[in-house]
Amino acid sequence: MAELKAPLTRDGVLGIIRNKAWYGLNPVTGAFNWKTSVDNIASELGLNPNRVNSAIAQAITPNCLSRVAHIENNDNNSQIPLLSALQKIGIKPHIWTVGDPEWQKTKFERSGASEFVDPDHYHNSTANKLEDLRRIIESLSSYGRKRIIVVDDKENNLQEVRQLYGEYGKKGIKIGDYLMKLKDGQADATAFYQWLQQQILDVSGEPIEFVLDFDGVVADTDGVLFGPATDNLWSLLKNENAF
Repeated sequence: MAELKAPLTRDGVLGIIRNKAWYGLNPVTGAFNWKTSVDNIASELGLNPNRVNSAIAQAITPNCLSRVAHIENNDNNSQIPLLSALQKIGIKPHIWTVGDPEWQKTKFERSGASEFVDPDHYHNSTANKLEDLRRIIESLSSYGRKRIIVVDDKENNLQEVRQLYGEYGKKGIKIGDYLMKLKDGQADATAFYQWLQQQILDVSGEPIEFVLDFDGVVADTDGVLFGPATDNLWSLLKNENAF
């Protein structure tokens, strides 16, 4: 086993994960590379990369899905996954994500998101997310869809999306967007769900297609990294150094 560079606490592990200096990129395409990233985390912690990969992957469960406050028939407040809430009102969203294909698919499946999303509605880009969005829009418009709302947690991504408004507006396709912030009660999954219900009412039954980012919209993946994944890595680190 590699020797630790310095004694670590759970907060020390969390600091390494929060820093995100471990992000590894493909040297050719510049795209996020999960294997390189795991190797970097393993090096920082002095752990086996395979065990690091397992520790983080196992932290991803359906608990990480973003949730909507939902009132059941008995008037007790509860929460259900956003994807479940959309399914209940007949919305079948497209998932639009960017990153290492294997890692994105792992998160998509282990989170349980795949149970709510049709396989052909999952779109993963390794680098150019906007070009993939164009393909989604073209596909939807070929089926006569005229209203599309894109949801992301990053303003810079939505700024790029807004560049398409004029281009597709000339073709009779109206594109809208929503900036989601899972930690902000004014822009979290519940706020979005309430907002989209109003959008549906405003268009008087005309179908709206929704294109959702995965990380930070469908699932709180940062919450996984800073919570359960950090716990798993800290536990692994303690066990490794107990002998």
